[in-house]
Amino acid sequence: MYNVALIGCGRWGLNHLQVLLQQVDLSIANVYVVDSKAKSNPTIENVFDHDEIDHVLDLVDIAVIATPNEMHVSQAIKCLTRGVHILIEKPLATTMAELESFLQHLSNSTSMVHIGYLLNSHPAIVSAAQHLEHETIQRFEFIRRTTRAKPEHANALDSFHVHALALCFHLGLDVNTDGITFETEGEVHILHMKSKNGGEITIRAGWNALEEQRTVNILTEQRHVEIDFGNPGMLLLNGVLQPIETNSALLAQWQQFLEKIHENKPLNPHTILQYQQAYDDILNIVANL
Repeated sequence: MYNVALIGCGRWGLNHLQVLLQQVDLSIANVYVVDSKAKSNPTIENVFDHDEIDHVLDLVDIAVIATPNEMHVSQAIKCLTRGVHILIEKPLATTMAELESFLQHLSNSTSMVHIGYLLNSHPAIVSAAQHLEHETIQRFEFIRRTTRAKPEHANALDSFHVHALALCFHLGLDVNTDGITFETEGEVHILHMKSKNGGEITIRAGWNALEEQRTVNILTEQRHVEIDFGNPGMLLLNGVLQPIETNSALLAQWQQFLEKIHENKPLNPHTILQYQQAYDDILNIVANL
């Protein structure tokens, strides 16, 4: 069993905490929370301030990083230098320079790293990836509409499109950032791209919808995969309902991360660099519109 540090216990960090506490005496021996806000939570025994992070990292085998984006790389590097395995919330880095610094430290570390793009761990995506293995995706459509109002300073790229972009790379769709178009239809922000093999990629997302919608449609020469990420999720393969596990995506992500540690599967730097470059290219295009 592992000793685990949760670094950051805000809105999303609390979700991680719930999963970690459920795993105590199963895969986890002790949970240490690095966030003074958690001191008022009676369910947590070991709470530390942020300036005690170095001490905590000397006590643990795994760190879950759920702090603000700009803190991710510096905290992850602290973990890498100690050989602590890392489950880090997205984005891993906010700039290419940060990412290159992280990868340089990773090359000299024994740590396993998993990035928290949660949809990649969703049981429906895991099943779909197995069905689509060795097939070429001709069309990929991602729709994410929420009934929530748009938060101040939020943008569709960082709130929604990044999840679809990560999913593209996860499913083997190398994104070609030449010829990207970005448009809006009312409250919907639409990104059109192509994969390097010519597949069509469309991502539709936005706030203030009449109902929640989280769906993916994938088309190959032989298969049509339809996914609805509702609770607990649905997968149709050529119109036929497929059985999928009902675990939460966050628990599935934790289990996948442990498998990565057990099997000694390192992060693929090439894929991460491709993703960051695609994100940067899309950000530049959107910013110049």
